Amino acid sequence: MCEAQDDYDESSFYLDVQYAAKISRFHAVGFDVSSKSITINESKSVTLLCEVDSDPVAYLAVINTTRGSNHLLIGQHNNTISISLGRAQCEYDMGVYDCKGNNTHNKVQQVRTVEILINCAPRPSPFYPVNTTIYRKTNDSVILTFTFVAYPPPSNLDAFVWKKLKSNEWVTLQNSSGFFIHISNDRLQTNLSKWQLHSDDFTNYTVRVNNDIGSWEHSFVIRANVQPSAPELYEIMEDLVTQNSVTIEWKSGFDGGEEQRFVILYKKSTEMAWDNITLPGAITRIALDGLDPGTAYEVKMYAENTIGKSEETAVQHVVTKSYSVSSYSSTSALGGVVGGIFGVVVILAVSALIWRCRSHVFSGLITTKQCLTHRNSFRKYEDLIRRQGYNDASTTDGSYATCRIDSSQSRKANQYETIVELESRDYSIVSACYDQRDNTTSAKVSTSEQTDVSSTDPEYVNLQI
Repeated sequence: MCEAQDDYDESSFYLDVQYAAKISRFHAVGFDVSSKSITINESKSVTLLCEVDSDPVAYLAVINTTRGSNHLLIGQHNNTISISLGRAQCEYDMGVYDCKGNNTHNKVQQVRTVEILINCAPRPSPFYPVNTTIYRKTNDSVILTFTFVAYPPPSNLDAFVWKKLKSNEWVTLQNSSGFFIHISNDRLQTNLSKWQLHSDDFTNYTVRVNNDIGSWEHSFVIRANVQPSAPELYEIMEDLVTQNSVTIEWKSGFDGGEEQRFVILYKKSTEMAWDNITLPGAITRIALDGLDPGTAYEVKMYAENTIGKSEETAVQHVVTKSYSVSSYSSTSALGGVVGGIFGVVVILAVSALIWRCRSHVFSGLITTKQCLTHRNSFRKYEDLIRRQGYNDASTTDGSYATCRIDSSQSRKANQYETIVELESRDYSIVSACYDQRDNTTSAKVSTSEQTDVSSTDPEYVNLQI
C-alpha cells in the first residue's frame, strides 16, 4: 500500500464579469458636461458626444426626437460615439436629442438627453404645412391654423395679431368680434375660428407673430365654392331715360367667393329674343344705348362666376321718350327757313346773271347804235306778235324808242324782244328797241287789225314781240 504524498498543481483562467451598459456622459462639446440644454445662434455648428460604460460593448445611437418622431442620426457598436451639426437651422436642428445605449444585460435601454435651442425669428414650420386657402359654404364653421418655429417663442398674447380684410381695409380681430383666437401652450401655434360664416367672412386674413429676434406675417383666404347672389337694389333711372338710351343701376351681391360678372338682358316688349351685355364685377351702372324712340323695353340681369350663376332679377319695364311736337315743328320751321333762304339766294344769283347778260347785250347795242339791221347785212327775219293791243310807239328824247303793247289798260305792257340772228356770228342779240329816227321804212302794227306778220315785207324786221 502506497503512502500518500502531498503535491502542488497550478493553473490559470480568465474570468469576465459582464454587466449592463450605463451611459456615463452625453453633452455638447464646448459646453458644460452637466448641462441638459444649450443655446446657440442660427447657422452655428455643434458636436454632441455620448460615452457609455458597458460589457460587452454597447450599441449606441443618437436620435433627434423633435416633432414626435425618432430620427436616427448615428448608430454603432461602440462605447463612444459623436455627431456634428454644421450650420444649425432653426427648422430642422433645434430640438431634443437622445443618446440611447444598451447591451445584452440591459433590461431597460439607457437614455441621456440634451436639448439644443437655436435663436431665430418666427417662420412657418416645414413639418406642419399651412392650408392658406379654405373653401366653405355660408353658415359653415372654419378654423385657420398657423404653426411656426421660433426661439424664443412669442412672449405674450400681443405678439399674435389676426386681421381681416373688410371693404378694402384691414381690421384687427378680437375674441369679441365673432371670432375666437387660440394660442397653444408652447406658444408656437395659433388658431382663428368662426362657427358660422356669413357672406362678408369670405375674404382675406393675416396673422402676424413676433419675438425678440423678428416677426412673420402669414396670409389666408376663405372662399365660398358657390354661385353668386343676385344683384341687389336693381332699378331703372327714370330721370335718365332718353329717346335712345336707358340707364340702370344696381348693387353687387355676394360673389360666392370668386370673381363675378354681371349679365344685362334687354329686348323690345314685342320681341322674343333677348340681347345681352356682360360687365366686370366692379361696374354697377350702365346706359343701354342705341334704342328706338317711343318704344317699350324689358330689362333684367343676373350675376355669374366660375361656379355658376345667380337667379335673374325681376323684369323691369321702361318706355323710351318720343320726339316732341315742338322739337319737330322747330326742326320743320328751321328747314323751311333754310329752304327759303336758299331759294332767295338762287333767285338773286340767277337774276344777277340775267341782268349781267342783258347789260352786256344792251351795252353792245347802244355802243354800235344798231337796233335795225340792214337788208344787205342780215338774212330775212320774222316778226312775231304774241299778244293783241294798241301800241303807239312814240319817239322819246333818246336815240331809241320803247315798243310796248297795252292790252288791258290795267297793267303795263310786257316788253318784247326781237331775236336777231347774225349771219357772221353764231349767237343771238336781244333787241329792246328800234331806232325810229332811222330813214328806213318801219312797219306799224295795229293790234285791232291783227296784222299777219307773215305777210309783212320780210326785209324789214324790227318789231319787238
